[in-house]
Amino acid sequence: MTEAGSVSKDVRELLSSAVAHVKAGNLDGAMAALKELLERDPKNEIALGLLAAIWCDLGLVQKGTQGFKELLARDPGNPLARIQLGLTQRADGKPELALATWEQGVETGDIGALYWSAVVKYENGAAEEALKMLTRAAALTGPAHPLHEAVQQLLMLVESSRRS
Repeated sequence: MTEAGSVSKDVRELLSSAVAHVKAGNLDGAMAALKELLERDPKNEIALGLLAAIWCDLGLVQKGTQGFKELLARDPGNPLARIQLGLTQRADGKPELALATWEQGVETGDIGALYWSAVVKYENGAAEEALKMLTRAAALTGPAHPLHEAVQQLLMLVESSRRS
């Protein structure tokens, strides 16, 4: 086996270990595995994303935000990193910044960006804008889509609030 193949196998094992630790609720173990993984493969986007998410879960929102920004700097087209960055901004009380982060996804019809932008719009009293975004998201999701039910529920809530 080549040295590169060995490193690759080690990286895969560390990533599997980190995921197992996360599932078990052992965030310290997950962070240790991810940090070791990143020492071996500093550009591993999965590890960077998991580490940023763990920082957010631990209340280290600014550190998590920096992690997601680093991911987007490496790959500006990464929709998951963009959604997560916006969620950290929303959690940090910066809804306008979150909306700006998701704007590209809203324009291209990314369902996650449409959904979360609609949530923020609705929370901030812009029910009509939220309704437009949710209508677009609903048209793009079928019953098998992971966000289908959430989109439908929020759509019903926004529509019913308009009638009241």
